[in-house]
Amino acid sequence: RVEVRAQSSAGLWSQWVSQDTVVDLPMPAEPTVAGEYDLCSGTVVLQLASLPPGAGEVPITHMVLERRIGSGEWVILADSLPVPTTFVDTLPSTVGANEYRVTAWSGAPSWRTTTLVVNGLDGPNPYGGGDGLWVFLSYGAGFEHVLRFRGDPDLSSSTGRTRRAQHFAGRPEPVLLMGDNTTYEVDVSGSLFYEDPCNGDDPCRYDSAPREWEEAGRRAGMVAYRDFHGRRFFAMLGAVKVDHGVPVGHAKVSFTLTQVDSRGLRVAGGGEVWPS
Repeated sequence: RVEVRAQSSAGLWSQWVSQDTVVDLPMPAEPTVAGEYDLCSGTVVLQLASLPPGAGEVPITHMVLERRIGSGEWVILADSLPVPTTFVDTLPSTVGANEYRVTAWSGAPSWRTTTLVVNGLDGPNPYGGGDGLWVFLSYGAGFEHVLRFRGDPDLSSSTGRTRRAQHFAGRPEPVLLMGDNTTYEVDVSGSLFYEDPCNGDDPCRYDSAPREWEEAGRRAGMVAYRDFHGRRFFAMLGAVKVDHGVPVGHAKVSFTLTQVDSRGLRVAGGGEVWPS
């Protein structure tokens, strides 16, 4: 809409006059997106590209990538991706649908979108049935170190808030005082069935080995936790206990996680700001 008004030599203004105008911008080429869940890394690897511009279409200048989990809100992962490109969603949900929306922009500017749904490990996936009980723990710069197991997982959680009973003069019973600080802890334990290096099987079908869990116990700072209940949060990792079993290839692992503040944290591999 265009709005104008005129001013006379005496300084008087006319009434506003408006005119609605429709501008037809050329559409960008059609964007394409393909992706799959990579069980080894616990990530979704996306391939973004475009079809050749058709009649009346113009090339894509850049793409915006968003993701939502289930019926949640759209979260921007990257806002200026080149074409074509490969993008790794570092911390997708392991449960339900990870829906990705790609918006292709032209220099006109004009845009068009396409979407893709990548199921979590509880749905149809290339590793077959029974893969939905995976527990993932990621740590390191960019959370590039990924540990996993699915053997008899046992999870329990506890929540709390700062509370204190305080006696005051003139009151026979204490008064409840409650602060703003909260705690959320998850106790995790399970069995490890890790790869026998002599059998030549796909290592992605096995749990992370005991030495990898012990290394996490020594080195990990903030960790990212995901499980088959759909929980995704950042935490402090407590001591990691590993019971080495017999025969080789079997062990047990247990640890406690305490959720920590992650406001404003940008996850490597994208622009997602947690919590999401």
